[in-house]
Amino acid sequence: MAELQMNLQYFAGEKTEKATPRKKQETRNKGQVAKSNEIPSAIIFLLIFTLFFIMGPFISGRLIQLYQKILTQYLSWQVTPDNVRLLFLEIIYDLIWVITPIFGVALVGGVVGNLAQVGFLISGEPLKLKLEKLNPIEGAKRIFSKRAIVELMKSLLKISLVGYLAYSIILKKKDELLTLYYYDL
Repeated sequence: MAELQMNLQYFAGEKTEKATPRKKQETRNKGQVAKSNEIPSAIIFLLIFTLFFIMGPFISGRLIQLYQKILTQYLSWQVTPDNVRLLFLEIIYDLIWVITPIFGVALVGGVVGNLAQVGFLISGEPLKLKLEKLNPIEGAKRIFSKRAIVELMKSLLKISLVGYLAYSIILKKKDELLTLYYYDL
């Protein structure tokens, strides 16, 4: 029996030759670089958890102060447009002290994660308006493409895994969780 040899590269729809350094640089200048979304996410989570470990007492203290203010002072206020505005501004001011460090660390983590993968790159090419991107038929093709479906499956797998782990850990500790009400902070 004779064996048939077939180059499957033709079916892949991909190029068979490697890109030249000039072509790679042109592609990079257009902002088309290979990068993983998981690396910045992992760095962001690591930095935020480190922030909670270091600044946890400060953040929890600010939140407890806010709850105490709400439950002791604000509940006795008359509801008027001026009071509601003042209440809103004071609560926002108190929450800014809690949220700003978290957002700042997340921003730094995202920048560091992308710089670690791609390096410093500024390109306006991805921001240019392209009329073909406004075509709903092409948009639907992009949404339901093989790549989009694979990314959806990966995301669902990650969510399922994390959800299962969280559920199994909580299920093992459910008796302890129900008694937490009786303990102080």
